[in-house]
Amino acid sequence: MLNIILANRWYPPYSGFGGVAAYQRDLGRELVNRGNSVTVLAARYSKRDPETQNDLNVAVYRELVRERGITARLPVLRARVRSLDQYIYSKRLNARLRELEVEGKISIVEFAEVNAEAYIYLNTGRTIPVIVRCHTPTFVLQKYYGKNEFPVDWEMTSNREKFCMYQADALSAPSRDMASLIESELHLTPGTIRVIPNALNVQEYSSIRASKEKRNSLVRILHVGRLDRTKGIEILMRAVPEVILYCQNVEFVFVGPDRPDHSGSTWMTRMTQYFKNTGVSAKVSFLGEIDHESILSEYAKADIAVIPSILYESFSYTCAQALAAGLPVVTSSIGGIPETVGDAALLVPPGDAGALAEALVHLVQDTALRSELAARTIDQCRLFDAPVVAEQMLRFYKEVAG
Repeated sequence: MLNIILANRWYPPYSGFGGVAAYQRDLGRELVNRGNSVTVLAARYSKRDPETQNDLNVAVYRELVRERGITARLPVLRARVRSLDQYIYSKRLNARLRELEVEGKISIVEFAEVNAEAYIYLNTGRTIPVIVRCHTPTFVLQKYYGKNEFPVDWEMTSNREKFCMYQADALSAPSRDMASLIESELHLTPGTIRVIPNALNVQEYSSIRASKEKRNSLVRILHVGRLDRTKGIEILMRAVPEVILYCQNVEFVFVGPDRPDHSGSTWMTRMTQYFKNTGVSAKVSFLGEIDHESILSEYAKADIAVIPSILYESFSYTCAQALAAGLPVVTSSIGGIPETVGDAALLVPPGDAGALAEALVHLVQDTALRSELAARTIDQCRLFDAPVVAEQMLRFYKEVAG
């Protein structure tokens, strides 16, 4: 049995349910199922949220993180304060780890590289082996965001993250593409970083396959994700009227929170007006941010999933979830997405609305191809199924822990 600590601020439900949070939850639970002890060090953003949590025998400790009033609304100040908050959070995390060291034996600690949470711990001496899991470092992300979209002191955050990656006993990444980018940037020998996919509870989604019911003759195309430029929402917006022009039997459903478009409006408002102007509003629905069970229900109703990201994805959980639900997928050939989807999806160049529309039209009109891609999802999902990933992780942990 190993005593494993997973240190990263994102863990559902009190600090989000994004990709890193899903990774920690599904991996942590599966490691516990295999007889290991797992402690997660995460964050909370309100004093009303519990400081401790037992999630199916995964012990979760949460440090309080708060936004800083007006500075959160002023980009220049926010960039500086964000970096300071990352440093403070790293100090708190270090203090919590020292307490756990005194309380009992720890086999290994896995940090995410995001925000350099391991920075203080790796700077102050340690006896416990440390792995840094490379989801998507800041030096990669900064190439895809405008300054007003993601205000952060890129250089300071990136330097701290790199320090953590250099100081760790071992590194892992969810795709070969991600590993290669980091190895090149840090001048590491190719193959230094262990490639292990992110874990997904495939069973939770695959149960949808048996419950699928066709409600009507319309082909439902589902987009799950925040309405944000980097998620390719503007590209999909331009593709929708073209798809409807050639395929009268389609409807589009958007699931996910609205975001500012940084032009004085929001993407939902902007898209709603665009669809009204192009005469396709009747075939587009926005459901907003919904709970996890409701998302599963939307996957069950859908015929096609579309993930048009123009942001680097080391591993796309949205793609993985759609595949696990048995959906044929149209997505961008960016980052590690081709490794996530394998031959169970149609890939298009990121940012190409014409190619995206063409692929969607092809899939809507070709029912045989939809069935073929759906059948391929079964084998592809085995690569990132939580039990498979947990076994790989355990072997890796044991190697590093000696």
